[in-house]
Amino acid sequence: MEPSGAENTDSVARQAWSFGTAAAAYAEHRPGYAEAAVHWALSPVRDRRPVRVLDLAAGTGSGLFETPEVAEFENGQRRTADSLLATLATHSSFLVMEEPERTRLLAEVRDFLHARPEAGTGEFVFPLVTAVLRITRK
Repeated sequence: MEPSGAENTDSVARQAWSFGTAAAAYAEHRPGYAEAAVHWALSPVRDRRPVRVLDLAAGTGSGLFETPEVAEFENGQRRTADSLLATLATHSSFLVMEEPERTRLLAEVRDFLHARPEAGTGEFVFPLVTAVLRITRK
């Protein structure tokens, strides 16, 4: 059953406001950028002053810019089962869940992780890849 207009609007509003409730947890648990990705992204403008950077996951138009370049960088994060759960709990999809559902789902993930030999006993590397789209002005 599709949500009504009012239900959909409420869901969008909850999603939009959800981050404010978890900003501190987000800052603590979410991975940063791969250092190599930052160096690569800034290499064409390293000698320019001032350097302006826009971190935006959207198109910016092609008429004023060079052909985009893309690179990927390994950005694995050292985690424990509990620290990965803390990271997952910062995602907006978790933040907007009703508390019983959120608690149930996090418990399922915790049980899964603790049952895995590579994740259940100590630290492991959670594999992440940072994808960078670099576009410079003409």
